[in-house]
Amino acid sequence: GGSKVVVHVSDAPRTSHDLDERLARAADSLRLLARACAHMDAQLLVETPCPAVVGGLADEFASVMRPLDATVGVCLDIGHVTLGGQWDDLLGAVADRVRHVHAHDHHGSADDHLPPGDGRVDWQHVRSSLAAAGYQGWVVIELSRPAGPLVEFMSGALRRTRA
Repeated sequence: GGSKVVVHVSDAPRTSHDLDERLARAADSLRLLARACAHMDAQLLVETPCPAVVGGLADEFASVMRPLDATVGVCLDIGHVTLGGQWDDLLGAVADRVRHVHAHDHHGSADDHLPPGDGRVDWQHVRSSLAAAGYQGWVVIELSRPAGPLVEFMSGALRRTRA
């Protein structure tokens, strides 16, 4: 009964010898998925990838999104985009297509999926730039669960996220 389908551009590491071909194939595949989603009355959302994979840089992601129908939206993954230092460039390129947001923090070198506030992401800047872009949708906290009591972890994560 869901109305949105979130997919990644790729999980392939970026290599210079075939980057353009991989980006073109990704766009072609996403175009097909968008048509299938439309037949199911669902919207395709393309998640912003980590910087080390194909599509993970702002210009690459924009080049994949550009040829897609305007109904294809973006799932903005804050941890992925800030990990690559691409926040302002990427948000500027796709702000009008952002339909869903994944929020998590990191220490600057890996996709840690920490609670917001436990890493290096500038959450004030993220919040103000999302507001300036007019985003008013859901923000989903996307976390890796450490060992220990889940209730304590989640209540602390929610408290820090709200702060």
